[in-house]
Amino acid sequence: MYDILLEVGLEFPEDYELILSCGDPNGSVGGKRIENLVVHEWMTEQSYWRTFERADVIVSRAGHETIMKAVSEGKPLVLIPPPNHTEQANNAKRAEELGVAVVLDQSRLDAAMLAEAISRTLRDNRESALRLSETLGSESGVRAVVEAVSQLVATT
Repeated sequence: MYDILLEVGLEFPEDYELILSCGDPNGSVGGKRIENLVVHEWMTEQSYWRTFERADVIVSRAGHETIMKAVSEGKPLVLIPPPNHTEQANNAKRAEELGVAVVLDQSRLDAAMLAEAISRTLRDNRESALRLSETLGSESGVRAVVEAVSQLVATT
């Protein structure tokens, strides 16, 4: 998958700055720039999440934590779930239904398709991602937990 993204990334227009994290925990931490692409063998957790804050769009697999972080930051997504991984396929489908993601099939992925998906998600999903982030931010998780525990204690 990362070989495909590296190849695709090198074909991207110069007005994009791409950051690719290969996810190799034994890899070096620093990034290597190749034209408009910065390749990280490994990113620290702090660096990884800081990258989310700077990004206009997140291109990723469809893991729950990644989707939730992108949503909390108001970032639209292009999701490429791994083949035969039903949990991530379902995560991607739900994100698409919520209007915050475009989902691509890895087996058909090419540079033109990815570039179009990035443009489309920036055009069509950015506002939905920001609205969902604002909605989630306005909810008080602590208050909801306190109320749920209080109700549970009251009924026992």
